[in-house]
Amino acid sequence: MQLRIDLASLEEYKASSDHIIYFPAKYKVLFGIGAHDGLRAKFKVVKTAGSSLTDNEVRAKVVEKINEFFAIENWDFGETFYFTELSTYIHKEMTGDVASMVIVPQDAPSLFGNLFEIIPEPDELFISSAKIADVQIINQITASNIRMGLSTT
Repeated sequence: MQLRIDLASLEEYKASSDHIIYFPAKYKVLFGIGAHDGLRAKFKVVKTAGSSLTDNEVRAKVVEKINEFFAIENWDFGETFYFTELSTYIHKEMTGDVASMVIVPQDAPSLFGNLFEIIPEPDELFISSAKIADVQIINQITASNIRMGLSTT
């Protein structure tokens, strides 16, 4: 009943011959423990030399910025995720603290680059389940710490 009351105001905006059809939304969970194996990832972050933040503060702030990026008001149903957009957002928001950031898939057969683009179904919205444990501070990006061509299968 409450849903009918909440949505009643929308009926005022339709023409007499129009019908409003409501479809349920689905969420595609990304990155953390709540994500499907193929969508789990670690974020490897190189801190900017001279950053005043501790490693834990950087990790917490990266997760905060990921959550801001995936706020529901920033997305349309079926909109594709591009890691470059997330990375750009975090670099802009954390100027002076993050020198570089990459996303590394955790699924055994996945390699670096597999999560650079994620395409949802038309009725899906993204939500991040990344936690502080999913962000690692590294000194530099190397082929081994980003799993470049190191498939375990």
